[in-house]
Amino acid sequence: MKKSSWTYLCFNPLFIGAFLCLVLLVLVLHPYIAYDEALWGYIGRAWTVNGLVPYLGTVENKTPGILILYAISEYFTTGNFIIERFIGALAVIFSSYYLYKICKRLHSEFAGIIAMCLFTLTSCWRVMDGFSLAQTETFMVFFSIISFYILIQENSKYTLNTRVFMAGVFLGLAISFKQIAITTSAAFFLFYFINLSEDKGVSKRVLGTLYFIIGIVIGVASLFLVMSFYGVSVQDYLSGAWYILLDSGSAAPDLKTRMLNFFRVFISSRFILFYLFLYLFKLQYIELKNKYIVGILIWLAFDFIGVNASGYYYGHQIKQIFAPIVILSAIGIASFVEKKKYFNYKDHVYIAVLVVLFFHTFNSKI
Repeated sequence: MKKSSWTYLCFNPLFIGAFLCLVLLVLVLHPYIAYDEALWGYIGRAWTVNGLVPYLGTVENKTPGILILYAISEYFTTGNFIIERFIGALAVIFSSYYLYKICKRLHSEFAGIIAMCLFTLTSCWRVMDGFSLAQTETFMVFFSIISFYILIQENSKYTLNTRVFMAGVFLGLAISFKQIAITTSAAFFLFYFINLSEDKGVSKRVLGTLYFIIGIVIGVASLFLVMSFYGVSVQDYLSGAWYILLDSGSAAPDLKTRMLNFFRVFISSRFILFYLFLYLFKLQYIELKNKYIVGILIWLAFDFIGVNASGYYYGHQIKQIFAPIVILSAIGIASFVEKKKYFNYKDHVYIAVLVVLFFHTFNSKI
């Protein structure tokens, strides 16, 4: 293959997407079932076969999105967890696609391609419970990424208030898969209020805030309506999905447990690879700084709070923080490479990153 053809394939998003789909397919076919997958499958079966509706006949401290997904799967294919994982794989692929579009919008296509690879391959890591793709965080992050993408489309035909409303709807769907998406919602609200609407008057900012809140309410209500059709009241929903989080067991019992779990994930795992990427971003922060970058940093800060909320640091919980980290890392890598004259071909750097991530994905216990 000629070098030009090879380079074309390396930087063709469709080719990269197809490759990443194959990687995810390997994860989908992983023969073992995770605890959460088994639990939600049981709840879905109890609902569809025995008529035991979540929040009434069964108990699980999750918002209804994941329960509805598993119930649908159990209705059509009893006990087949591959279906849920396949849907989770689609959510990862589309998440990477929108990250590509975000990074292309904020920096370059090269940054977008790096983001696609970073997000998809790190989603497969063992430290992130990679093989269990149909986790609540997978879908929560997917809707959060779409929400951010909508917010930054300033050149679109939609007004700011319309975009804020649409972003709120997707955040409401994110919350309907995992409650901790409220930290992402808080981050995006600050991003809107401080950065996107900085040239608006107080009254217009307040109006935009109302659009944002209404959008979130509609997103949450859309899945609650499914539950209400089966007799779940607002009180049942609040008790089963929100008040239950105040019970013991929802958070780590002490500070020592929190610190040990934090060290295990953020210090003694492959997560440290991202510290190098983030350092490359930091080196060029002043040049890259704009209102969108500030918004991503706010997103990172608030989702870091979300990741630390329970103190258990299960692998799938860490996925919440990876979208803003991937965006900053991809932009940092792309900007650094483009500035250095001794890098003659960006594809060399891209291939190196891809190979490292690929082998880290399938050859590690951390």
